[in-house]
Amino acid sequence: MQAPSPTDRLACAILPGEQAIQKAVASLVEAGFASESISVIWCAETDETDDDDDAAPEEVAELDEAAVSLRTGIRRLLPIGGGLGALGGAALVWFSGDPTTPFVPQLITSIATGSFLGAMTGIVLGLGYWEHFVDLPALESPDLPLLVAVDVVAQGREPEACKALSEAGAQAVKVCTREEAEQFVREAGRQRVTEG
Repeated sequence: MQAPSPTDRLACAILPGEQAIQKAVASLVEAGFASESISVIWCAETDETDDDDDAAPEEVAELDEAAVSLRTGIRRLLPIGGGLGALGGAALVWFSGDPTTPFVPQLITSIATGSFLGAMTGIVLGLGYWEHFVDLPALESPDLPLLVAVDVVAQGREPEACKALSEAGAQAVKVCTREEAEQFVREAGRQRVTEG
């Protein structure tokens, strides 16, 4: 049996729900941890019901994992820019349109032009705004226990990782190996099933 590598050390915390996870990830990134060393692990939800009531409780639950990614603010600022541009175009025609041409074609042209220019502005501004996030799938239960893990050995900053996770609302922070972290999240999933 191979002994766990001394370099396999993760700071782990169980947090319920996506908002708590996003807050923990933001806290870890602000503390200076690389996003590549942060991951989120949870027990996969199964829709199958076993006819077999004699299934062993030690049965290994399947785990899913999501990595931390970096995204721009385009998704948020593009519709805002387009909407504001359309309003600006409509206001421009309403207050200073050419009275000798029909109103409706002017309005349509100015709304389309304003939307386009506003959307382009939203794209440019969105490229200047970056955020770290965890792209979690749609989970059936919002209080599913999710485990945030950060590789502390790679960066050598165990106390900072524990402090960042505690500030994000984690009740208990463990420093353990990857196998222990997986066991930790399986136990949290089992506890939730027995309580629910």
